[in-house]
Amino acid sequence: MKLRFSWEEAFDDLFPHCSSNVVKDDGGSPLSCILTDDGGCGHIHSLEWIDVGLARIKSVKESKVEFDRWGREDWGSEFSKDCVKIYFLMEDDYCEFLSLEAFEKALMAWRDFIVLPPDKEATRELDI
Repeated sequence: MKLRFSWEEAFDDLFPHCSSNVVKDDGGSPLSCILTDDGGCGHIHSLEWIDVGLARIKSVKESKVEFDRWGREDWGSEFSKDCVKIYFLMEDDYCEFLSLEAFEKALMAWRDFIVLPPDKEATRELDI
């Protein structure tokens, strides 16, 4: 799976955007959606909550807990050492599965990207 991070213009401002080469039949990507779901607070205010997600992943990887959850306003994830399910909170059948390592890598890269100054020319690609 390849992710592409960029800055998109909307409402006279720049917002972080994520696209994936793996999408559902309707063109949506649950992974892209959970990364960009900022709960309406803006991406900078997402940093602490992303850190919570990364800490929960670490707890599962270190076997401190067998299972955990992390989510945003509209998107959630459930994970164990074997698998991550990313899903739309209003319809949990609308989901995507990936490895815990891939999810952690995506979340870390997203965090690194959104702390950069917004720049319409800045992009980053990531293979997970």
